[in-house]
Amino acid sequence: NETSVCLFKNFKERQAPAGSSLSTLNYPAKRLYGGSLLGVHSSSGTLNLYDWESGLIVRRIDVNPKNVYWSDNGEHFTVTTEESYFVLRFNRNAFVAHVQANDGVSDEEGVEDAIEFVTEIQENVKSGHWIGDCFIYTNESDRLSYLVGEQVITISHFDKPMYLLGYVERDNRVYIADKQINIFSYVLPLAVIKYQMAILAGDEEAARAILPDIAESQRPRVARFLEAEGRKELALEVTTDPEQRFDLAIQLKQLDIAYEIAAQEDIEAKWRVVGDCALNSWKFDLAESCLRRAKDLSGLLLLYTSTSNAQGLQDLARMAFEARMYNISFVCYLNLKQTDQCIDVLVASDRFAEAALFARTYAPKRVPELVSKWKAQLDALGKHKAAQALGDPLANPELFPELMHSDSGSPVITSERTSVHELLSQLGETRISSPGTPSSNNGSEAAVFQEAQ
Repeated sequence: NETSVCLFKNFKERQAPAGSSLSTLNYPAKRLYGGSLLGVHSSSGTLNLYDWESGLIVRRIDVNPKNVYWSDNGEHFTVTTEESYFVLRFNRNAFVAHVQANDGVSDEEGVEDAIEFVTEIQENVKSGHWIGDCFIYTNESDRLSYLVGEQVITISHFDKPMYLLGYVERDNRVYIADKQINIFSYVLPLAVIKYQMAILAGDEEAARAILPDIAESQRPRVARFLEAEGRKELALEVTTDPEQRFDLAIQLKQLDIAYEIAAQEDIEAKWRVVGDCALNSWKFDLAESCLRRAKDLSGLLLLYTSTSNAQGLQDLARMAFEARMYNISFVCYLNLKQTDQCIDVLVASDRFAEAALFARTYAPKRVPELVSKWKAQLDALGKHKAAQALGDPLANPELFPELMHSDSGSPVITSERTSVHELLSQLGETRISSPGTPSSNNGSEAAVFQEAQ
C-alpha cells in the first residue's frame, strides 16, 4: 500500500529487519526506483533513499524526480527532473560509519555525508544509461549526449524523439530507437571515455597509455574535450584535424606550426591570421612573408611605414597600382616623396581635380597638363560652364602671378617672392635677444615675418 514497502527476494517476501523504516512510511508513496539504494518518491515531492539490507533511510532529498539512473558500480547516480538533472555520489562508508556510531539507527532525514552533490545540468533527460563513470542520455531537445565530469559532449542531433536502449562495449556503440522501434547506433569508443576520465582524474600517464587505442577519426573529439578543459597544449598534440591544429597553434602563438599548416593549404585567410599574430608578436620578417602571401596590402602598408622600409614601400606601391588599389599606392609614393608618381596614380584613377591641386603645390610644371585633362573630363560629363571657369596657367598667366613661363613653356616657381626655405634661413641667422633685452634686429624680424605672410 501507499504507506509501507514490502521487499521480495527469489519471489518470497523478506522479513523486514528491526528498525526498518520501510514497514511503516510516514508519507504516501508515489513511485519506487531501483538501484544501489531503494528510492521512494513521496507525494509531497521528495526522494527518499533507503538501504536494501537494513531498511534504514540513507538520505531524504527535496526534489521531485522524474527518474533515477544508477551506475554499475553503485557509486554515482542521476536524478532527473522536468527542468534539469543532478549527478550525485553515494558514499557507503560514511553511511555505515554513521549507523555504527548511532547504535544501528539513522536520523529522520538520513545521513548528510552519505550523498554528495557532483553537478547539475539544465537539460530535460528523456532516457539515460551509465557507462562506467560516464552518463549518456537523450533529451527533450532530441540530442544524444554524454556527461564526463561536468562537461556535456553532444554525439548527434535528431529530427524526431529517440530513446536510449543501451551501450554494447564489444561494438563500441550506443543503441537507440524511435517510437516505431527502428533501431539506430552511434560510435562511442570506450577508449575515448576512459581517456577523458583519466584526464579529469589528473592521471596523465594513464591517459597517454590509452591514447594509442583511440582511432585518428576520434582524435578531434578528444581534442575538443581537452580544449574545453583548458589543456590546449595537449589538445594540439592529440588532434589530427588541420583546422583544429591551426586554431590551437594561433591561440598558443606557436607560429611555426601555424605557418606550416598555412603553407600546406595556401589560403589567403590563413596567411592573414598568421601575419596578424606575427605582428602582435613582433616577428616582422614572418609577418611580411605572410602578408605578402595573403596579398594583404593594408597590412603591408602598416608594416612598412612603421619600420621605415623604403624598398618595401616601393614594391608595395607597384603591387597596389597593379591591383588597382590606388589609395595604398598613393600613400606609398607620398611617403617616398615621389610626387610625380603620386600624380600618375591620381590620373590613373581619373582623379584629375585632385591631381591638378596636388601638382599646384608639389609639381607646378605639370599643372597645365592636368588642368587640360580636368577640363576634358568636365566637358565629357556635360559640365561645360565648370570647365570654362577653370583657370589655365598657359591661357591665363595673369591668374597665376607666382608662376612664370620658361622658354620651353613649362611653368616654374617664380623668383619674385622669397621662398619659405630662404625665410627660415634668415630667421636662423637672426640673433634672438633674451626677454626684456632691447634688440636691434626687431625691425628685420618683423620684415621677415611680413614677407613670409
